[in-house]
Amino acid sequence: MNYNTFYQETYNYLVLKAKEHNIKENELEKYFVPDNNGLQEENGIDDISRLFKRICFHAQNQAMSRGVINFEKNYLIIKTVACDFNVNNFLNKYHTYKDIYKELVKYLPEGSKKKTKTGRTGPSKKLIFSKSMFSGAKMLSEFNSYDDFINTMLRYGDFAPDFIRYNIDGYGGAMPCDLLKELDTRFDMCKPDRHVKECIKQITKIDDSIKGDRLDYLVRKNCRNIAENVNISTYKLDKILYLICSEYFYMDDAIKNNSDKYRKQYLKYIVDKI
Repeated sequence: MNYNTFYQETYNYLVLKAKEHNIKENELEKYFVPDNNGLQEENGIDDISRLFKRICFHAQNQAMSRGVINFEKNYLIIKTVACDFNVNNFLNKYHTYKDIYKELVKYLPEGSKKKTKTGRTGPSKKLIFSKSMFSGAKMLSEFNSYDDFINTMLRYGDFAPDFIRYNIDGYGGAMPCDLLKELDTRFDMCKPDRHVKECIKQITKIDDSIKGDRLDYLVRKNCRNIAENVNISTYKLDKILYLICSEYFYMDDAIKNNSDKYRKQYLKYIVDKI
């Protein structure tokens, strides 16, 4: 594969799609740096609390929980339950994740649970979210400061996502990478979500028999390799692919589409070009 051809064709494809949404090429630049995920910094909140806030924010992405938790809409409720994201106060108040769940459903009552194809009801999204909050706070309690956490993760390098995955309940798949890459530009990695994973898999011809953690590793490795060869950040390549495949220009256009059709259209186009 010619890396430069791939990148130029892919970037030009994004520019054309952006224009369809009335977004100019220069307006795309804001997507290529950590965007803070729409989280507003607050006065009087310390560094560890900001980390805890981010962990809670990303925790809503597990098991299709975003529509149930809706961190942005229910921010004041979650902030109250999380003791203003003060980790020490939070762990002093709650001794198990079940205690958090009981408090959370006081403000966000459980609705009717949907049944699976087998006729069973799945686990509560709010209970899963409570587990992530509790284990995330326990993990952060081991660090002295924001810098202590960041520097430790940097020392772990490519193993940093694994550290987070195995310490925070529910933080599977692409979630640890998503958390890290938005925290600091030094975590220059892709988020192997369904869009980026399928693109890198097809473009770099990863065998269909490879799945799970090994597939995620190869996607991250190959994405970084492409980015280095065309002299851009892995973060930028990740965002370009995500924006193309989702056509969700979230800083400009609030309409989100969960369809795979845009990704299929792009892959059909780019495979012929490279």
